[in-house]
Amino acid sequence: MLSYLASTLPHGTSPEARLLALQCALRTDNNGQALLPAGLLKGMRLRYDQPIWEELEQANWLHLQTSDDGRTHRRPRTVQLLDAATHVQAPSRTDRRQAADWALRITASPKLSPQPPATRLTLLALSTHHSPDVAQFNTESDRLYRACGLEPDALIQALDQLTLAGVIAQWQFSQDREDLKWARASNTPRALLA
Repeated sequence: MLSYLASTLPHGTSPEARLLALQCALRTDNNGQALLPAGLLKGMRLRYDQPIWEELEQANWLHLQTSDDGRTHRRPRTVQLLDAATHVQAPSRTDRRQAADWALRITASPKLSPQPPATRLTLLALSTHHSPDVAQFNTESDRLYRACGLEPDALIQALDQLTLAGVIAQWQFSQDREDLKWARASNTPRALLA
């Protein structure tokens, strides 16, 4: 789903909007509607304000169907996804809901809550390449840039923050910078990368 969003969201879409778009896409029904529970943004450790929603509306990616009366963070919100391809993504609805829960647990974990959205999105993208039985991983750099919507310098900063937070032990680019090699920290909770 991160690869799909990388191809459909405009270049420069903020990490906050990408995290919200991911939850919307994973929670959508066959009609392209997603009912987002009250407090989802708070649970995602995202600030509650209109710019995140407006960013996705201006990209013609979704339409917010509930009115904003100043208290909508206390009740569910319904959104209509405008990209028809989100309605027919290969995983079943049950699998997408499980993926939404998994993504929420990773990006809103207490260990990462003080980190900026770009760092949490980077961990989520890295986690899609993780296997509990392997200590070191290779990820294509271009794929990671696109999935996170980050420029190289911002990705480097996010990787450094994950290292400082003790989530990943080390990382480095290959000589040609085509691949990113990284290793999880030995004390990283399984829930963060499972």
